[in-house]
Amino acid sequence: MPEASLQSYCQKLLALVLTIFTLMITGCGSDSPEFVPVSGTVTLNGKPINEVVVTFVPKQDGQPAMGLTDEQGQFSLSTTELDDGVIVGSYYATVRSIDEGAGQVDAQGLSTGVRVRPRQKSLVPQRYALFGTSGLSYEVQVGMEPISIQLTSK
Repeated sequence: MPEASLQSYCQKLLALVLTIFTLMITGCGSDSPEFVPVSGTVTLNGKPINEVVVTFVPKQDGQPAMGLTDEQGQFSLSTTELDDGVIVGSYYATVRSIDEGAGQVDAQGLSTGVRVRPRQKSLVPQRYALFGTSGLSYEVQVGMEPISIQLTSK
């Protein structure tokens, strides 16, 4: 699959996963939380890293947000819809690789089992894949600047 098609496919998959997850968690509530655009760059040892998933997990109850990095390591987080942002609050963050070989795509472009999980040989150290060991946390607030997530292999 060409790289541009894989990137587009992964973005569509991410949007679908977010929508399903949100519906499972929120149900049909009427409260509308405040969403804030959150974007940034992920680097490993100072170099941008492509096709990793950035996830923000709320420190309290709430909805997680996810985004996929591009060739420049840039990402934009989504909670319920693509690029809708993140709900204001405190978050732990994780960064993990996408396993490109985990599934197949049929002729209509539908997944037959693609999963987001660490690769056998992850692009990023495993400690960044879990919020308990990543050491990454952020306060999402109105008017925040883009985030720089600087990872190291040591």
